[in-house]
Amino acid sequence: PVSVLHERREAPCLFRWAGRYHLLTSGLTWWNPNPAALHVADSLRGPWTHVGNPFLQSPAGGGPEQRGERAAATSFHSQPAFVLVYTSER
Repeated sequence: PVSVLHERREAPCLFRWAGRYHLLTSGLTWWNPNPAALHVADSLRGPWTHVGNPFLQSPAGGGPEQRGERAAATSFHSQPAFVLVYTSER
């Protein structure tokens, strides 16, 4: 488990993007689905800022019910494990 902002989290996925550190984690509920949490910081030592559940973010806006993505609220019934780097050819 990882302790971030006095929360117990698991499945930490740490990466650096756009000059900031990002920590994507899952709730500590064993096998039960739960929301992911994203924290960002300028330094590994913090302070870490809670951004929210990144799976609920949408460029078009609106919550998961409006987009028909109820599973997004629980990380699609999974948890983060890694970040896949994707480079567009455009």
